[in-house]
Amino acid sequence: MFYREFTTLSVVHTHYLMLEMVLFLLLVLVEKNFHFVDNKVLRYLLFYHIGLNLTVVMLVIRGVVQVLSLDVSSAVLFEIAHLILGISMVLVLISIRNCIKDSF
Repeated sequence: MFYREFTTLSVVHTHYLMLEMVLFLLLVLVEKNFHFVDNKVLRYLLFYHIGLNLTVVMLVIRGVVQVLSLDVSSAVLFEIAHLILGISMVLVLISIRNCIKDSF
């Protein structure tokens, strides 16, 4: 029922799937070749999961608010979630770059 009423939220599942599954499948390939995962990278990945899940929750909240035409501002929390997601992704990519540099 919820899905039918709020069809504009159908893209949340696609975004979540792409940001979660595809990224980690790519990370598995990179890990297999360069062995970049250590405790620091695991911490970055934990923050990535927190940011991703918070972003998805905020996407759902924002979608419901838009569909119901409510005046609720969730922009600050949404931007914090994106910030956590972006920073952790950059830190993981920097870790990969450093590991690749060290191996050559």
